[in-house]
Formats: sequence, structure tokens, C-alpha cells
Amino acid sequence: MRNYILLLFSICFLSCHQYVDNTSMSQIDSLSILINKDPFNISLLNERSQLYLEKNNIDSAKRDIDAAYSIFKNDPLILLNRGDVYYYLNKTRISVESWDRCLVIDPNNIECRKKLTNLLCVVKDVRCESMIDTLIVLSQGVLSPSTIVHLKELKKYNKAIDLLNTFLLHDDSNKEALSLLSIIYSDTANSNQFFDVQVAEKYFNKIIELYPDDFQVYYNF
Repeated sequence: MRNYILLLFSICFLSCHQYVDNTSMSQIDSLSILINKDPFNISLLNERSQLYLEKNNIDSAKRDIDAAYSIFKNDPLILLNRGDVYYYLNKTRISVESWDRCLVIDPNNIECRKKLTNLLCVVKDVRCESMIDTLIVLSQGVLSPSTIVHLKELKKYNKAIDLLNTFLLHDDSNKEALSLLSIIYSDTANSNQFFDVQVAEKYFNKIIELYPDDFQVYYNF
């Protein structure tokens, strides 16, 4: 009986996986038919490039995004996707160039600004903090923990704490935000005037209470 149940589960899993894969392929096939009829349609090329990227078919994604970019170089959606494709190819210079160009065309483009900001901060570019400051204004003070963490690395603890508290007003059980707060309050760097073991422990305990089955939480504690 047990073997029978396992067999059914395996069949179901494989069928579901094949369904998702086939759905994605059918979308690509449909787009390919349309592109064959209209090879200069940059929207279709960009869309198929994104699907290829989701399927980790980087070469095909690059081919389509390069074709779209060669036709029209000033479309923010194409520049956004071009940055993503070249990021996966580890050609971050072209990613920066693409997202920079996107912001020249549309300074309020949040997605291009988020991606460029995170990349610049990861490589410790001098523009990191100023890019975050602009992003704060455009996003009305609500930034994700994945961006706020760069302020912690810059030792801008006060700004990071304020932004995390604002973020928690919208999502008070967010594990990443609570974890980052606990890390900041437990950071023993001389420049951290917010070091407080009791506050750090309060956040650690709250995370454990909210996520008792997450073993990574206990590891951090």
C-alpha cells in the first residue's frame, strides 16, 4: 500500500512538473510563431527573452534581447531585461550600462533603480548611498530588507533601523527585516552606537516565536 502511494505521488509530481514546463514551452512556441511573422516586434522579442531567462536558457535570452536592443535602444522594459540577462552572464558592466540608460530615459523607473542600486552597492560603488537615498524618496520610504542591508554594510545604522521599522509597519512578521534588526543591534563594531544585547535578543526571540520550524533561525541565534 505504501509503495502504491509513493508511486502515485511520484506520477503526480512528474506530471505537474511536465505541465509547468509544457506551459512555458507553449508560450515560447506561440511567441515564436508571432515573431516569425513580425521579426522586428521588440515587445515580442523582449517577452520571449524573459521566458528563456526564466527557463535558464541564457543563450536564447541573450539572442532575443540583443535583437530587440539593436532595433530600439531606448525602451525601458528592454533595458531592464537586458540588464538582467547580462547579469546572469556575469557581464555586470553591461547591466550597469543598461539600467543607467533606463534611468536616463525614465528617472522614476523603480525596477531599474532597484536593480542598479543593489548592484552598485554589492560592488561597493561610491554612488551606493546616494542611489539608496533617491530610492527612499521614490518608494515613499518603504525599502526591502535586501536593499536596507547595504546601509548596514555602510555602517549607516540609524538610517537602516528607521527604514526597517517603517518596513515592519507594512509587514510586521517579515523574517528578513527582523533578522537584520537583530544583527544590527548585536553588531559590536565601535561605530555602532545602537549596540544593545537585550534589544537584539528581543528580535531573535520574536523570530523564533514566529518561525519555530526554521532551523536557520536557531543557527543565527
